[in-house]
Amino acid sequence: MTAAFLLALGIGSSGCGGARLPIATRPAALSGTADVVYLIGDAGDVKAQTPILRQLRRDIETLSPSVSATVVFLGDNVYDDGVRDADHPGFPDDSLRLESQVDMIRGTRAHGIFVPGNHDWADGSAEGLQNMMNQTGFIRRQSARGVSVEVLPPDGCPGPFVRDVGAAARLIAIDTHWWLHDPDRRVNVDCTRQSEAAVLDALAGTLDSLDRGRRAIVVAHHPLETFGKHGGYFMARYWFFPLTELVSWAYLPIPFLYPAARNSGITNQDLSGPRNRAMRKRLVDLFRRYGNEPMVYAAGHEHTLQVFDGSRFGVGTHVVSGAGSKLDEVIDVGRSDFLAGRQHGEYGYMKLEFLDDGSVVLSVFTDGSRDCEGDNCPVEPALRYIQTIR
Repeated sequence: MTAAFLLALGIGSSGCGGARLPIATRPAALSGTADVVYLIGDAGDVKAQTPILRQLRRDIETLSPSVSATVVFLGDNVYDDGVRDADHPGFPDDSLRLESQVDMIRGTRAHGIFVPGNHDWADGSAEGLQNMMNQTGFIRRQSARGVSVEVLPPDGCPGPFVRDVGAAARLIAIDTHWWLHDPDRRVNVDCTRQSEAAVLDALAGTLDSLDRGRRAIVVAHHPLETFGKHGGYFMARYWFFPLTELVSWAYLPIPFLYPAARNSGITNQDLSGPRNRAMRKRLVDLFRRYGNEPMVYAAGHEHTLQVFDGSRFGVGTHVVSGAGSKLDEVIDVGRSDFLAGRQHGEYGYMKLEFLDDGSVVLSVFTDGSRDCEGDNCPVEPALRYIQTIR
């Protein structure tokens, strides 16, 4: 082997271990918490209560009875094809994945909202709308049994749907995969809105009608920006050894092909995809009319934890919280306040606290799983980042 090849091999194989996350400290001077919104995405690969789900539940259980709590699952709630029909041999597995997340809400005072993702839509296949409606039906049955959960937007409809949290926050849920799905395969005649223009008009109306003092949080699956693979950012090994994406030991050199293909717009699940670009442009054009309202745009899709300034998109803060059950690498390009991914080896979630003094605090937690296994993991999540965003 040449020296250059060996150097590339060394670069390509790095980045999946050893990186340490910072430890953050909660300031003692923060006023009391009035309302809380938790954000966790891409949790659909779990079949039982994992450390991060147990830790998030414990976080909910420690809240004062006066605090209202909402957990938003930011899409890809069931891998790989959503909830298939009840007579499909994969249905028991699908329902187990979804119920493991419902169980985190069961018996608590929290309300759970499941936002659709591309895998809930069977990743673009012809069965997508039916599988999305199956997920809605499954969650409705759980709700009928006393668990405070719902799918928003439901039944493969695009939204927006609105839920208020306490007196300070308004959640606005949109189904971004509806925009990316084949238009002929997404039609549900029972949906109130059937066109992208109607969705945007309703979203604008929702922002226009915000109550005094209430702040908007848009929750969706697809991000406006991301510094992982969906955004066109790749670790060195993918530039030289793309087959390691499929098999970790497949170091067959195929230079540049995989990242180049992904950045060419080969899939609308990437920011480079033509439908994705068009969707984001229309959303950003709308948000910019409101001057950093919504206060937060929250997404999953990239299996990472990312926090960055959202002002270039017309929003206050943009977060990607997609580390519920899968991890991808994330690249530090100097435009983020916080990043964590596969190289750090820990799953996580985010927490928005609306405090009594009117301020809003964003925290990022991980499970400490890199140095533990199963029941040996810490009971409390590790606080990795905290910032007052209002």
